[in-house]
Amino acid sequence: MDELINVTCGACSGDSYILELPTRLADETLVPCEACGGTGEVEVCGGCLTVPEVVAGFEACACLGVSLKRAA
Repeated sequence: MDELINVTCGACSGDSYILELPTRLADETLVPCEACGGTGEVEVCGGCLTVPEVVAGFEACACLGVSLKRAA
């Protein structure tokens, strides 16, 4: 897996929060973005730009899966 890099969170567009819209517009509130943990950035693989997943205790990404298929 390539080195991890930080990129702007796609869920909150880097704002670190999202608007929670209740039934009445006057009651809208800002809540921390769950996708990035309220930081505005996410760590992705520098090679394939996907967020690594934990598989069997190891971080794995799309380019690791491609390299494993080629080796098989």
